Amino acid sequence: MLIATRDRAAAVAATESYYREELAKATMILPEERVLHERNIELAKRMVNAQADLYTKDAWTVLKPEVEFMVDLPGTEHHCWYVHQILHPDLPINANGITLNKYREPMGICNDPRCVITHKLRGKTDAVLSWNSMIWILERKTSGMKQNIFWDQWYLSHQLSAYVYGVRKSTNLPVNGVILEKSPKPAKNQDPFSFDYSPEREPYLRSESDLAEFESEISSIASDYERAATIGKSAFYRNPQSCIDYNRRCDFWDCCKRGGTPNPGEFRQRDTDYVESAYYTLLGLEVPVATSPRV
Repeated sequence: MLIATRDRAAAVAATESYYREELAKATMILPEERVLHERNIELAKRMVNAQADLYTKDAWTVLKPEVEFMVDLPGTEHHCWYVHQILHPDLPINANGITLNKYREPMGICNDPRCVITHKLRGKTDAVLSWNSMIWILERKTSGMKQNIFWDQWYLSHQLSAYVYGVRKSTNLPVNGVILEKSPKPAKNQDPFSFDYSPEREPYLRSESDLAEFESEISSIASDYERAATIGKSAFYRNPQSCIDYNRRCDFWDCCKRGGTPNPGEFRQRDTDYVESAYYTLLGLEVPVATSPRV
């Protein structure tokens, strides 16, 4: 909203409204938590105001305020385990698409043509801009990191490459790269109400060879994930490198320390996310509502 309209007041109001709507979904909020939420609302509004101060100086043209895409990864046609689970939940398969009986013994090949699809790249981006005679995607991050290492991590990032790849294929716009905008956040020992929330920016270009390499890598990654899902838990491995991403413990950290078995009530139920729902959309089926906790 702020990029497309430059309406500061409306953007600040929308920020507070969205936070309070999400807050209203909570079943219980303790009084001490309520104070923290009110503080967070104020900080979020200050971040938006700082962004608005910066945007008044920008001379870009908004081509698309937001882009949502789902594009094929060429050369990846295969019998999809995920689609098969939706269409034939009582007929398990192995990694080669061979159906199994309850004793995990081979029965025959699944011949349902709906199960044969390509890997898909699914995503959503913020605004697509024309700026300085080039086309960019604007992506925002919030971080308290001040070191240059924050910026270094994005030069080879799959996430930024995926945005450029997906927007290019879904809109035919010759996107050159991503402008990453970092909104700083105060450390625990800083006064959040006198903190300078002015954003910083860094451009990241993606060449044709970069996107070709990304296409190859993401196709292999998708195949590896699906193979592991087909085989089961024994095929998955932990990624301790991500245990403290975003300078905090992963939500599953305690569970992983116990061997991966969740305690009763440890994780709350969530709805089907936008990636999972895409399978149902592809098949023309109604997206189900979660009925049990998902871990």
